[in-house]
Amino acid sequence: MLNFGNPPNVDNDPRIIILILNIRDGYTPGGAYTAGYFYSYNQGNASNSNKAEVFYLDANPLNLKSDNGIYTGMGITAHEFQHMIHYNYTPPSSQTFFNEAFSEIATYLNGYGIRGTSRYANETNQYLLRWRT
Repeated sequence: MLNFGNPPNVDNDPRIIILILNIRDGYTPGGAYTAGYFYSYNQGNASNSNKAEVFYLDANPLNLKSDNGIYTGMGITAHEFQHMIHYNYTPPSSQTFFNEAFSEIATYLNGYGIRGTSRYANETNQYLLRWRT
């Protein structure tokens, strides 16, 4: 990820932890799910912080035993790793749209394609600098 910089290193350990688990996201077959996430809280000193560089990768419905699942998982990994790097350089008040855009480009730069634009193209009347609930 030399394109974006270095990840934080709160624990003085160069390793990054990728926790693979079934993210409790209400997934139902054919529906949307949370594929992964970086939680900046783990960078702090709170008593229940992991105090380490951690990001999470969903194992359901992602099947990491299949070629397609590995390919998708690696793309998600590139995306989440950029969020971690972004956190190291950018104040929390930065615009989410730019952070997500950088993560999409990170996925592309690492060879895992780019998501389709149909969701936006089907409804372009969106303010991109704020997330909808």
